[in-house]
Amino acid sequence: MDNGQAAIDLVANSLKQLKQNSGTPWSYSLILLDYSMPKMDGPTTAMHICELYKKYGVEIPHIVCLTAFTEKIFEDKARESGMAEFISKPINKTKLNKIMRECHLINQAEAN
Repeated sequence: MDNGQAAIDLVANSLKQLKQNSGTPWSYSLILLDYSMPKMDGPTTAMHICELYKKYGVEIPHIVCLTAFTEKIFEDKARESGMAEFISKPINKTKLNKIMRECHLINQAEAN
């Protein structure tokens, strides 16, 4: 996915369809967003995704910002938008594995 609006559309459609089919919307455990994307940046995208999850009454997933930016101002904006983590590129594998373990996507053995 190469833009924020496409990410929002995917989340919205998933929540809507699954709510209609089962009464309970399905949720992602982890969403990785780049800070800089065409059409809509990562923080704005994260803010809209959080609003969608609140609308459907579903727990907001762990949203991670991946970026080439290292300045604190970018991290602050990302966190204010609802992003739980901020990872500067090149991506630190240890930090990403830790986040994936916290989201129960991998176990300790898989992380090594």
